[in-house]
Amino acid sequence: MRAVLFPGQGSQYVGMGSDFYERFESVKKVFETVDKTLGFKLSNLILNGPEAELKLTKNTQPAIMTIGVSIFNVLMEHFNLNLNDSRFFAGHS
Repeated sequence: MRAVLFPGQGSQYVGMGSDFYERFESVKKVFETVDKTLGFKLSNLILNGPEAELKLTKNTQPAIMTIGVSIFNVLMEHFNLNLNDSRFFAGHS
């Protein structure tokens, strides 16, 4: 049995996910989609800050979701983990 856990508010930091962003094109696509959907460059806030802006709930929640989706996709696409077969999914916040 497998469970997938996602972090919540309080785990954010400037630069989170930058290693995934630099390495995987699929992560860049997720960031682009989020930027378009929100109408502002959340990707820039995630990667470059400022920290005070990233800590605002209105930014933190979509930022953490962006990183979670990005890593989930990388694990599925590049490491062949079929996480859709997991029995439980949970997230903080």
